[in-house]
Amino acid sequence: MSSISHSKKRSAFMRVFSRGPYALLLWLLLIIGTVELFVRLAPMEQLAQTGVFLADQRSSLLEAATPTYDYIIFGESRTLSIKGHRPTPAADWSLYNFSVPAMGSHYYAAFLDKYMHHRNKAPAALIFAGDPLLFQPGWNRPLHDPDQNYTDGRNTSLSAYLWNRFWRRLQAAFGYYELHHNAGAMQEMLWSSFSHRYLHLFSLGQSWQQYHGPERLFMMYEQLPMQYYTWRWREPLAHYILGFRASYFKTHDLPGDCFQSCQATWNSACYPGIQRMQQNKLVQGLLDANQGGINLADMRDPGKRLQYMSLADSLIQADVKQSQVSSSVVDTEPLLALLETARRYQIPVVFAFAPVAKAYRQLDYYARFEQQLRDLIQARKGTVAEIVFPDRWLEHRFFVDTAHYTCEGAELVNKDFYQSVMPQIRATFPPRRQLARQGVAP
Repeated sequence: MSSISHSKKRSAFMRVFSRGPYALLLWLLLIIGTVELFVRLAPMEQLAQTGVFLADQRSSLLEAATPTYDYIIFGESRTLSIKGHRPTPAADWSLYNFSVPAMGSHYYAAFLDKYMHHRNKAPAALIFAGDPLLFQPGWNRPLHDPDQNYTDGRNTSLSAYLWNRFWRRLQAAFGYYELHHNAGAMQEMLWSSFSHRYLHLFSLGQSWQQYHGPERLFMMYEQLPMQYYTWRWREPLAHYILGFRASYFKTHDLPGDCFQSCQATWNSACYPGIQRMQQNKLVQGLLDANQGGINLADMRDPGKRLQYMSLADSLIQADVKQSQVSSSVVDTEPLLALLETARRYQIPVVFAFAPVAKAYRQLDYYARFEQQLRDLIQARKGTVAEIVFPDRWLEHRFFVDTAHYTCEGAELVNKDFYQSVMPQIRATFPPRRQLARQGVAP
């Protein structure tokens, strides 16, 4: 009797599932759940655009408990060109380049927190090699209100934001207050192009801790849908399913010397128009070989690279002109946040700014930044230092555009880094295990 009763119950359930009023909903949930499970199990990052893949790779490595490194580099696009170092019998120390393009300066403190959260060994030093221009106020604008019509900065309280939004709009309606819309279009373009850096590098909980007030609400609005992986990876899903082409899964045989020398970067056989999966595997191989370093300009095919190089001088001059009319004020808030986070973990910070085009030397901002940096170093003797590249201002021929080196430029920067900068860093802040062998407390 029990088996008959059980069979009847199962039959009743199947009737509801197949023909009942909830059948469509149940089938829809089943399909959604199946797709979500597939997306969570599949290596979707391999199908994403290279920028998203790089951000996801950085996040995974930051959250790993191992390996630990003797030195780590933070920076941006240009800084990525500095190769890391794997321990050898002759040089028993490690260096990994964690630079991420187009993130601004606000995230560096959270980046260091993320690195140290699962690791029980701090690096001997954090090397900050990014451009000082990252500490201009424009890089630290609120993401939700880039024109700052209703906020005074990223840390404005929610109550102040809501009041300003009501009161200033009321004033603007009667001509007593002018709402600005200068930065909005540019910020929207940047968010559309680079928001994956924020959304893939940091989890929902990490973003909650990192932001405050209306900025936190904005990030939660963006982050919550990312917990559903089908939404998180919607772009590669659409690319490979809705825009399916057999060529997406084709792989090309590349010459063995691709990206091994500057001469090889001009070999058109190394740029056959490879698809995302092969491109991301290639990028991962270079990151592994160079301990996080990669010269992004070398990934462009020779034809596009030549086009950029022909315009490099005019692009640099235009950017310098734009920077001259921008604020020359140094926004020390994210800089101090990074130094405070490093102090908490007892990590010395070395500023070794990667060289920029010589046209930028005329900007007053750099002199202002250097003065404020000297004051910070003076107040934190023994834990903060600056080490300068032999040639901090390079000829324009070493740049593909305003933000990326040519292959020759990257080679020059790496030569100067390992022959001049890194020996000084190691002498000032030796690896902790070396101090332990000498009986010195790290």
